[in-house]
Amino acid sequence: MDNGCLSVTTSGDLILGAGTLTTGGLTFDSGATITGTGGTLAVSGDLLAVPPINLGTSTVQLSDICAPGVPLAIGGNIVVRNLVLLSTTATPATFTLPVGTHITVLGTVTLGAPGAPVVLAPSGPGTAVVTLAPGATVQNPSGSSIPPTVRFGRPSTTPSIPTMDTYGLALLSLVLGALAMRMRRRSVPALPQHPYR
Repeated sequence: MDNGCLSVTTSGDLILGAGTLTTGGLTFDSGATITGTGGTLAVSGDLLAVPPINLGTSTVQLSDICAPGVPLAIGGNIVVRNLVLLSTTATPATFTLPVGTHITVLGTVTLGAPGAPVVLAPSGPGTAVVTLAPGATVQNPSGSSIPPTVRFGRPSTTPSIPTMDTYGLALLSLVLGALAMRMRRRSVPALPQHPYR
């Protein structure tokens, strides 16, 4: 189905199947679901998802055909098979990705095409992480620059610092205090005996 540059908002079931839906912008409102396998969403505007959307068997192709020179936003929690970001004008298209780990790609991320790079930016302060499932890849045929505020891969996990509860901390303090008293008693020299005693 080709909607040209018309933006679409859906709050029901979008049946994609193996076909292609071409639209200017696409918003999945609350209550929206998607069914079908292997289809392509060709979006030439913002792609926004209010509820989490699983497009795990579909390809999402985002381009600036309908909005040249305007930053395009991807928002919400979205899972896709393949994610293709394309620039169709002399000025590279800017794609704004949500800060955090909201986009998951199961297959391939493609950044631009030869001679047509794209610009990636986070939606706000912080880092936008596009999570790659095991075996997923990033292709960059355009040589697009990837800023340090945008990452592709597994989210980093900071190892947790072991902590103690209140009772454990009190017990540790008690043991250390007893050890300090014992060490002090050992290090204090005995007082000399008075000869007239």
